[in-house]
Amino acid sequence: MAIALEKILNIDLETYLRLNDKKLSDYEVKGVHCVVHYSFRPYDDPIEKTTKEFAKTVPETAEVVVNYQTKTIAPGNSAEKFEKEMTGIALIPKQKKRHNPEIPLEDRAKVLE
Repeated sequence: MAIALEKILNIDLETYLRLNDKKLSDYEVKGVHCVVHYSFRPYDDPIEKTTKEFAKTVPETAEVVVNYQTKTIAPGNSAEKFEKEMTGIALIPKQKKRHNPEIPLEDRAKVLE
């Protein structure tokens, strides 16, 4: 399953963290890169099509992609064939450490020593 398109943002990392009252240490960070080749047809929506392909490359556990950037290239003399390069930074929330319910309550203090 791909990340929702509305979670692919061109906002920079620092601004996203500040607006959401988060710290970089709350996340694992992973660069995401995708290149899609496509032909332009009047009835197609190449922006939606290529963005959906990019979304499939984002880790499933990502909260959001920030710093999303695109570059479109028309190789050679073709006005119909294009290449779109997309990059971004996936923010994956770190797992919070939980206590082990199998350890009896009275023994948990010993584990922490």
